[in-house]
Amino acid sequence: MSRYLWRVVRSREPYNQGLPRTAFWRVAPTNWPLSPGVSLLAENIGGRMEKESTLHVLCGKLASGKTTLAEELAAEASTVLISEDLWLSKLFPDEISGFQDYLNCSARLRSAIGQHVQGLLREGISVVFDFAGNTPQERAWAKSLCGQGRAQCVLHYLEASDELCKLQLLRRNEQRPEGSQVTTVGDFDSITKYFVPPSPNEGLKVQSHDAASRHQNAER
Repeated sequence: MSRYLWRVVRSREPYNQGLPRTAFWRVAPTNWPLSPGVSLLAENIGGRMEKESTLHVLCGKLASGKTTLAEELAAEASTVLISEDLWLSKLFPDEISGFQDYLNCSARLRSAIGQHVQGLLREGISVVFDFAGNTPQERAWAKSLCGQGRAQCVLHYLEASDELCKLQLLRRNEQRPEGSQVTTVGDFDSITKYFVPPSPNEGLKVQSHDAASRHQNAER
């Protein structure tokens, strides 16, 4: 095996029929085919380690369940969650009194964290954005952070009706998760008009999630 051409992969398939179907790591040459059930974890090319990572971006209307899904995604190993609500509440506690204030502070936050996120992705650390997925401009910015490296950008689209979102909004106002603010139904209507569902021509890998089904499962 070449000193500089190898892969570290994780497989859920057995080496042979005598081994159980479980996850294990192994080293393989770069020309070793990646069969179904095998995922690339790292690759050494020319003496430099190339690690694969993912930027998960959440997309969905206000109170569609993005934060809950983001926390689930961040539970994976070597994954960092960045919650915009929490960061804004800590960095700009007295500066957001309206939607335009939010847009201004959000832009400042993204300008500050962009290079940091790129560094995490280069080191093989996946990142979950609990934001940045609701307009084409936001999604283009998130995608640009992956650059030409091994990081991939996955958009998680929570499809939800206005009725379900408003129901969950009332519950969120009662629970007040850290970083969140009380939001009225009128606020929901004003903010939702800016929401743009993802389009195939954006060139993103999209995973759709049925918010109604997730809500029903959570109520059981």
